[in-house]
Amino acid sequence: MSGASYGGMRHVLPLALLLYILAGMSIYGAFISSSRTLQVAVGAAVAAAVVSAVPIMRPYEYFNEIIGTRNASRYFNDEGVDAEQRGKELFKYYFEHVRPSGEVPYLYYNVPLKELKARGMEYVGGDLHRDAARMSNPVLTGTIFIGRWALSKKPFWDASSLLDQPPAARFGNLFIYRGTYRLPGLVASDSFWAGILKLYPPNPDPAEAERLFRQSVQLDPAAYFIYIELANLALARGDRDQALAEYENALHYSGAEILARPIREQIQLITSKPLSEVKELRDPFLE
Repeated sequence: MSGASYGGMRHVLPLALLLYILAGMSIYGAFISSSRTLQVAVGAAVAAAVVSAVPIMRPYEYFNEIIGTRNASRYFNDEGVDAEQRGKELFKYYFEHVRPSGEVPYLYYNVPLKELKARGMEYVGGDLHRDAARMSNPVLTGTIFIGRWALSKKPFWDASSLLDQPPAARFGNLFIYRGTYRLPGLVASDSFWAGILKLYPPNPDPAEAERLFRQSVQLDPAAYFIYIELANLALARGDRDQALAEYENALHYSGAEILARPIREQIQLITSKPLSEVKELRDPFLE
């Protein structure tokens, strides 16, 4: 209602609670009312809700039903219905069709790392030593589990070309592709997140994090925030020239003024003050 471009059903659960109360009042009103019209209307509404929700038990996927077309997922991207809603189908497909062959698939769908580990699912990036070659290769070969959000057109890490290819299987907003595809953006995202894991405790390795960040921008230079991470690493080791160069790269790819302004201010600080007085710039992508 405020015009925000981001948000799913789970973000408005307080409003859902109010709707539940109103629905309860309507049902109670129908029970005590002598109006046949009201009783039929409320009964039909309850029946429609049960029929549409109970067989799937994913009530937040209503938008595909409302649009009423099998191609709705090509045009609508609601991250709220991609948040692990199809994990059950993902694991079932993996254990039945992928794991028996020993294949390690690519995973671009929201599943908690702890659940992946608990269920014993292997994926590219789960073992950085084993997967190093695949994480630097822009050509993906094998099985790809990917959510609708990841298939949206983006200024960086774009994989929207997959929408032009028929998936091997689809479960709601979970798409499964099998074959060979050139998708440097997805591989770049893998490298970035692997670098983030190396940057922070419990086992920080700044040198390895920097290597992975550089690998990411080589695959897709448009992700401006990765240059901020590289600049911060240079700043931490006292390399003014490198820090300036990386912040300049971030400024070049940042685009919108709201993103460029803090980078420009950081560059001004580095050029006018001792490095010991300059704090690292927060990465807005991690907010």
